[in-house]
Amino acid sequence: MAIFSEDKRLLSYESMKAFPNVTCFTTTRFGGVSEGNYSSLNCGIYTDDDPEKIKQNLEIVCNALPKRWPIKPLLVMEKSKATIAL
Repeated sequence: MAIFSEDKRLLSYESMKAFPNVTCFTTTRFGGVSEGNYSSLNCGIYTDDDPEKIKQNLEIVCNALPKRWPIKPLLVMEKSKATIAL
């Protein structure tokens, strides 16, 4: 893992350097507004967290993106826990 944002909320993958037209990152749990089981930087739109808090967390993520980040849509994936890769 490599640090992707100055505030260290976002981490990137060294292996993705092989794909210069694709940028991906993962968030940490730090610096968000969610509480309880979803505490801090929950961006899971498919969770039972307060939708307004998720929206605020996504805004925090967008604001944490490096200045070099081009204006593009932010895609949020649905996480799945399974033993089968699709």
